[in-house]
Formats: sequence, structure tokens, C-alpha cells
Amino acid sequence: MSKSLKLIFVGSTAGICLILIFWLRLGRKAEAIMPVKILFAYPITYLDPTLYDDWETVFIGNHIYVRLLPEEYRPRVPFVTKEIKATCNEPLGSDIGSTCRQIKMSFAPIPFTDCSGHRYAIDDIRKEFEALLTVKSWAIPQWKRCEEATSEICVIGKNTGDINRRMKNLNFRFGWSKKQTGDDFLGAGPYCLKAAFNTNLKIEAGILKPRDATSQFPPVEFMVGAGKDFEFNVALYGTKELLRGSRKNIQAHTPLAYYVVTNPLLAGHRLAWNTQKTKDTINAYLVRHEVFFPQTTGIEKLVPSGAALDAFGKITALDSETDFAIPDYLPGCRELAASLTASWTVRGRVKATCTNIVTFIQEKVREKRGKWSGFLVGVSPADPGRDSIKLQYFSKDSPDSWTYDYPRPDALFYLAGIGQSLVTVDGKQVCDLKPNVLGLGDVFVTDFVGCEK
Repeated sequence: MSKSLKLIFVGSTAGICLILIFWLRLGRKAEAIMPVKILFAYPITYLDPTLYDDWETVFIGNHIYVRLLPEEYRPRVPFVTKEIKATCNEPLGSDIGSTCRQIKMSFAPIPFTDCSGHRYAIDDIRKEFEALLTVKSWAIPQWKRCEEATSEICVIGKNTGDINRRMKNLNFRFGWSKKQTGDDFLGAGPYCLKAAFNTNLKIEAGILKPRDATSQFPPVEFMVGAGKDFEFNVALYGTKELLRGSRKNIQAHTPLAYYVVTNPLLAGHRLAWNTQKTKDTINAYLVRHEVFFPQTTGIEKLVPSGAALDAFGKITALDSETDFAIPDYLPGCRELAASLTASWTVRGRVKATCTNIVTFIQEKVREKRGKWSGFLVGVSPADPGRDSIKLQYFSKDSPDSWTYDYPRPDALFYLAGIGQSLVTVDGKQVCDLKPNVLGLGDVFVTDFVGCEK
């Protein structure tokens, strides 16, 4: 055989071998990505971002919806627009600074399709965006649609100096309004949700399936209240009761500010829970149960303290029976409730009750607005802004406000203490959680740190 023929033969043989190896690898199934199993404390209540506020529901929304703006550290998560254009509208032509009173903002949306095949064009995205601004009006106070016709989405509103940061808020998620009863998969983002609803149409279990099979996102399985024997990898609202074997609690990266809040209709009355003694009781109890930090933390500089303890002088006592709601997820909640109720006997018929605080606030405070007296709850900033809690929960500009349009909102609440947001991890598949300025509310599955064995 000639030298040239030998080279051709060897080269052809090597090529055939390479093709064969490639073909065998191509034909072999890719290794299945292990699902991440998550335990929630409460059912998923609302999949509509104009309604949800609790961590579990927001966690689902983060995975199944399209975000407004791209995120540097999550480039594979879809978004509606690459940038928002903002100019000063009043005075016209001025720079967006301290002298600008009203801004004009606009963006060109990118159409998308949800998991059930429904297409979202510019009018659909505009409808969702304006629905979010209506409910979360603290994001752009005094907003209204631009008068001139435009091929973009355009609104004007009060200048807050940080519009782009506010538009990255965890509430601004898209792809939910076209959901229909017969849809098997919900969402429009990097994941599609297959959910199991209970008799109250709340979600108690479900599977998040990656929409793009090449994304390398793991499937996510979740269940509500399965107890400490459920084999989970991550549990939101972690507690000592969940610790077993290699499991460990880690502190989430946004602490909770716990507030005592009073119904505005009761302003002017002497109330059992608006006393320094009650604040000290709550604080001491929750420090003892390792819910509150025993020492002052830096977050107190970012949250309003309230003035309910010293807001009024001599005021009338309340004659009717009143209830004070406490989150039932707090360790030893009933013991705390009994202790508070016993200490209030000299103040009339006042009772502290453990309850599902998420449902309580949604149904009694936000929707009915009147048939409640007071409650204790922990909240974290909805965005990294200094005044985000005040703007969302204690402002007349926000429909989410617990103090409504009361002229002195500070007089209706006080900061009881700073608590910990705990996550329990299994220590086998998940060992930690990456820092997140928005706390648990903006956790994405890629924020879980795997265990390298």
C-alpha cells in the first residue's frame, strides 16, 4: 500500500471512530438532574402578582414568570425589556435630579408565550404592568398613562429618584393574566408549574419543570406542611423541629422586622398591646426562643420604628372584646398568646390568638378593612430601598398599606424587634444559600449552594 493510501486509510479510520464515539454519546441519555425538594409552611395562595406577598407564593412567581428587567447574575431568566428610558416631564427637559418633580418612563416590551401557548403582545404586557402599578402604587406614586399614542409602554408619575431599582422589585413579574381553567401548566418564565389544588383552591403541592430542557435548571418539587419526616432539601421558615441527621438551619440574609399594628378605626383608644410592657414581653419571649436577635442589628436603620407606644396621652379605654393576632408559625405561639392574654386581664376583654397571619392580613386587613383589631407580624423589605417597608405598608399612597389613609400612620405601629428568617437545608444536596439583598422573597433555585462531596 502506498504511503498516501495509508494516510487516507488511517485518517478515514480515525474519522469513523470519532463519528462513532460522537454518535454513541449523542444516543446516550443525559444524566438526569436531581430535583430540589422544598418544604413550605403555608399553601400557595395567589398566583397573581397583584395579590401575592408571602414568601412561598413569591418564590413560585420568581420561577414561573417573566421579569421586567434582566438580572446580571441570572442571565438565563427571561425578561420583558432590556432597559427603561426615563426623562423629566416636569419641568420639561430638566435632568432627573432633585429639581425634577415628575418623570416620564417608557420601555419596548418583548412579546412572549406562556407555558400553555397563550401569546402576550404589547397590549397584554401593558395591561399587566398597569395592573401592578395600580396595586403597588408606592412603586410609582401618582402614576398615569402617557397621553400621546406610542408603540411603547409609557407612564408618568412622581419622581422618586430610583425608578430602575423599583422596577426590579420582586412584584414585577409577567405572564399571568391569560391563565385559564383548563391549563395544565401555569407560568411563562424559566419554569412551568404543575400544581395540586386543595378544596379551597390553594396549592399544597406541585412540580416546577424547566421550560428549556437545555437550561440545566433542576426540577423543583414542593410540599406544604409535610412535617419533619418529609425528605426535603430546603425548608423555608426553618425551625429546630426540622433538624435531623445532617440537616442544619442557616440564617437567611434579610432579617425580619416584627411589627405590632393597630386598626386605624381604633385610633384614640387605649389598647392592651400598645404598651412598653407588652413590647418587652414579646421581645423577651422571642429572644428566648431564638426568633429575635438579642442585640440591635444594622437593619434597624432601614426600617421605621413607629410611635404607637407614645402616640397618645390620656385616651379612652376600649369596651368591646378585641383579638390580637399572632403568627402561628412562631415557636411556642400558644404559650406567648396565653401569656399576653393573662397580662391584659386588667384592660378588659382582650385576647391574643395564634393564626395563619398570611390569610389574616389578606382577608381581613387588605380586603375587608375593618373587622380586625391588631396583629404582630414580621416583614422584610420588598426591595433594597431604605424606605421600602414604610412606602408599602405604612403609607397612604399604597393599597397594601395597613394604616390606610390615616394621617398619622406612625401612631398605629411600633417595631417589636428584629427577627431571623431561617432556612433549613439537608446538608447533603443543599448546604447553603447565596446572599440576596431581597431576602427569601427573591430566592431562585440557583441561589441554593450544593454540597461538594
